Amino acid sequence: LYEPMEDPGDYLEPQKHIESKPVPVKPEDSKPVPTSRLPPKPKKKPEKRQPYENSHPLSDEKEPPVLPPPPPPNKESEGSGEVKCTESKTPCSFCIEEKSIQDIVHVLSLLRLNKYAERFQEEMVDGEILAGLSVEDLQSEFGFSKLEALRLYRYIEKGHVPK
Repeated sequence: LYEPMEDPGDYLEPQKHIESKPVPVKPEDSKPVPTSRLPPKPKKKPEKRQPYENSHPLSDEKEPPVLPPPPPPNKESEGSGEVKCTESKTPCSFCIEEKSIQDIVHVLSLLRLNKYAERFQEEMVDGEILAGLSVEDLQSEFGFSKLEALRLYRYIEKGHVPK
């Protein structure tokens, strides 16, 4: 009655011993012929996901990634004379190295150290050079008092301006 068939592969040849009328194919019925004998997989219904705010805290849904806030623009902030680094290893940290000679002169006036401004300009002390100076260097090379040197050094370290 039935004869065993060979594995048809990708192409099925029509059986010669079957005599039947060809069935016209409609465009909507022109689906690829399955090559395996397994039943087709049922279509998955799209899941309705709840927004993160409404999801249950014990659910398996992943929380949205927490992104750090964008860094502030790289310009002088109002009144403080500080510049925030946007390219440093620690985001939004104070970078004295980026300051120009004129920026340092402005900082000296903010810290009420105007009497040293002319000497800093003569010696071409910019942020990079200032970052390499210690409290002792400021005292011995520029004649700072210990308190004045400490005030400038705190600015060099963290951008601190006394209030």
